[in-house]
Amino acid sequence: MNILKAFSTGFKTALSMFGMVFFIYLANLLFALVLTIPYYGELQMIGKASMLPKDMMDGFDFMAFSEFMQAGKGVWNYIFSQLIWVSILYFLLNLFITGGILRSLNKHIFTLNSFFSGAAHNFLRFLMLGAFMLLLHFLLLISVFMAVGGIIGSISKTAESEIILFNIGFAGAAFYLFMFFLLLIISDYAKYTLLLRDSKHIFKAFGFAVKFVFKRFFKVYALYLMLIIPFVLVTYILYSISDDLGASTGFGIAIAFVMQQLFILARVWQRVWIFSGQFNYFSPYFLKQETLREAKAQKLLEAEVETDDNSEINSENE
Repeated sequence: MNILKAFSTGFKTALSMFGMVFFIYLANLLFALVLTIPYYGELQMIGKASMLPKDMMDGFDFMAFSEFMQAGKGVWNYIFSQLIWVSILYFLLNLFITGGILRSLNKHIFTLNSFFSGAAHNFLRFLMLGAFMLLLHFLLLISVFMAVGGIIGSISKTAESEIILFNIGFAGAAFYLFMFFLLLIISDYAKYTLLLRDSKHIFKAFGFAVKFVFKRFFKVYALYLMLIIPFVLVTYILYSISDDLGASTGFGIAIAFVMQQLFILARVWQRVWIFSGQFNYFSPYFLKQETLREAKAQKLLEAEVETDDNSEINSENE
């Protein structure tokens, strides 16, 4: 399957799975509400004690925002201290939902029973893979930071202008972004491998994904960019509409809220589209490689049986 067909097929599949998309949107909304409601009373009191609601009606006001942050310093400190746990919870929820999405895509149908069954079945293997990928992302960040910092530090005193230092920093950031997306892509294909093999061997799945990605590097990377560009365009359109309308009236606030929810829904739908497009592109290759592997294993088994038979015949002749 070529990447254009995978792109279009993924789009059609994501449309047909809109029930799943809306369900995931509701799950994210519920997660956000559970985290927000406990602090709603405190934030409302802080808002009444500051001029933020009025000053922010016509746009972002840094002074009003600073006042709001200062007025609720104690509350904000507590909220920020909980961000690590919120991030971990969201990471786990994301992995759980991913297992359900991939099971549904593999079965070509969405039902709550199949979704939750797949989510639970794949959770531990995806968790182990996710922890490994987080480690790789951390090592990548540290490596790029140290390399760029070392280069800038060694030439900072002799550089003719700050533009050279800026270009080095920009090149480092671009390289990190490129590698960041590459690791995301490899992680996705490793998940598909674990799913299709129904295996818990994350390192074998990772190795298989790396081999696949680098064997078809330009096509795989191009497909990923094709799948994220529509969301970037949708984001820009929604932001432009929301910015033009403003939020100085009740109607404007309502429109801004609707735009925000459409953005979240579009993000969920794009995620399903990405998984579907990649999965459709990867599945034929995986099935072909598994068929070859099984055929090779069968030949080895037949050769071993033939060797054993010959040994028995020789023993009888003796």
